[in-house]
Amino acid sequence: MQQANEKLQNLEKGFSTYKILNAMLNATADSDYESFASTRQVIIQDILASDNLEELASKYDNLFLMPMRASGGRPGSRPSSATQRIQEEEDKSHSSSSKSNKFKSDVRERDKVCVLTGEEDKVTERISRGFEVAHIIPQSLLDSKSDGEERKQGKYVIRSFIFRMCPWLPPNFFENLDVCENAILLNQEAHRFFGAFEWFIVMEKDSNNNTIYKAMQVEEDGLLGKITTGRIVVKRAIIDNIETDIPITVSSYNQPLFIGNTHPQPSEVYVRLHELLSRIFYMRGQANYYEQEYDSDDEFQVNQAYLSEYKDESKPEVKREDSAVTFGPNLLV
Repeated sequence: MQQANEKLQNLEKGFSTYKILNAMLNATADSDYESFASTRQVIIQDILASDNLEELASKYDNLFLMPMRASGGRPGSRPSSATQRIQEEEDKSHSSSSKSNKFKSDVRERDKVCVLTGEEDKVTERISRGFEVAHIIPQSLLDSKSDGEERKQGKYVIRSFIFRMCPWLPPNFFENLDVCENAILLNQEAHRFFGAFEWFIVMEKDSNNNTIYKAMQVEEDGLLGKITTGRIVVKRAIIDNIETDIPITVSSYNQPLFIGNTHPQPSEVYVRLHELLSRIFYMRGQANYYEQEYDSDDEFQVNQAYLSEYKDESKPEVKREDSAVTFGPNLLV
């Protein structure tokens, strides 16, 4: 870790290469989650072995960070990129799927309210409050029937690289992301910030060993007190000699989320990957993320330089030897 950090100190601190590598290496240093250490070990090995840190940073950005950030939630009104278009097109294809509709109705039935603010998802006179079933990890990297071979290869490259960076993910991680374990119900504003990784979820156990989900930020900045109404509580006060209940708004930061239990609840593997990405994006600097925009309409053009590094469509072969992570011959090294 120290040697890798020393190598980064030779880079210009204001440039993208340093920001990406420093965030990848150090963003999880204050987390006690054991699996994050295996991700750091992969990054340490990459940095120490690399003779071109700019190229390494580009791989991290294009094959790990950008696909997740561009596809997650509703990240504002930025220009549409290749990965954003994938999300938009697959949203349309999913909308007509009975399986997807069942999954979404299950999440709505389970949570019933925006899990961050507690607002009810009411539909009155055909007007919805716009609550959305939010994927914790976006489903846009899954293959669809409409994908051409080049597009499938691009998705395969990204999925394989994510497995490489996170050897703690299960082998079937990308087989189905349209599941209750990978989704929560949010209002549009909460969804937008969650999809941009500006807040994340942590899981704890209460005295009865029940799972409690809480809303967190790497560093509290008041965001979770401003999203729509925030949490409404009642404070007893004396006004004009009359005892009165006054509703006040409080932050949702470090407070339990309103996640139901009538269907499967969010699983740790999705929650932890979202947390990892949130920590990396925070350390990198959110405002500097979209330094590179896609100009071409050809999906996955950004990955063309990496496609040739994969020889076939075999599944990632991850091997562990003496606690070190190595990879099969068909994967990036």
